[in-house]
Amino acid sequence: MMNFGHRWINPIRGIFHVGFLGILLAFVSDSVFAQEQTPIKIGYINANLVIDLAPQGRQAFEQLQQEFAPRQQRLAEIEAELSEVQAQLQNSAAADLAEDEIRNLQNRERALSRDVQRSTSEMNEDFNYRRNEELEELQQFISDVIVRMAEEQKFDLIVQSPVVWASERINLTDDVVEELQRMFNQWVRQVLCIKSGGHSLN
Repeated sequence: MMNFGHRWINPIRGIFHVGFLGILLAFVSDSVFAQEQTPIKIGYINANLVIDLAPQGRQAFEQLQQEFAPRQQRLAEIEAELSEVQAQLQNSAAADLAEDEIRNLQNRERALSRDVQRSTSEMNEDFNYRRNEELEELQQFISDVIVRMAEEQKFDLIVQSPVVWASERINLTDDVVEELQRMFNQWVRQVLCIKSGGHSLN
């Protein structure tokens, strides 16, 4: 091949570059035009605030308190008995107690102290486990509600805290809380209606 002093350019590659550039420009133009015709719809949600304000969360916490109420009552009784034994030991000299009685009270104090520590530790561990279970269930429930609302209102993207910044214009936190409250009120009406012998409300 003769060298005419210029860099040889593959004509096929040149045609490919020109054609690809044209396709890319057309694609970008179509994308920009499509975005101008149909703007992206974005929403923001403060997830922690939703969990704090959700009536379903308050209901779950109240149910947890009821679930652990018997154990808390039993623990309170043991603590009261321990306080009584400790008071008797402090007044043992004034009460002129025998050495055997004092020794029995000391043994009882140690046993009650161990019982209080063990019961407190076990109850706290069980309560935290159940609270995490309820929280996970609540988070999944709220997530399902958010997805449903996003689909119904044609959102393209929903982001949740933490974010660097979000304007109030796209803040959907209050809307989600209102929907959760509406669903909770409907559930309460259904329960009351069933208890009164009526039919559940839709």
